[in-house]
Amino acid sequence: LEVPAQAAGAKLVFGFDDETVVTSLNALSPDIDSPIEVYDLQGRRVTSPAKGIYVRNGKKVIIK
Repeated sequence: LEVPAQAAGAKLVFGFDDETVVTSLNALSPDIDSPIEVYDLQGRRVTSPAKGIYVRNGKKVIIK
């Protein structure tokens, strides 16, 4: 069973050795303990972003 993920090129794969059948998934939640990584437009990781345009969680954000 493969479920497409939100991220480009990523997928979620479940493998079962027995006869278990998955009929639905109610909700998927992100890993809350993982740190949010911020990058500048050149792809360098930024630890304390100042004013400017950055990429956070795959989306462009503007910090004023």
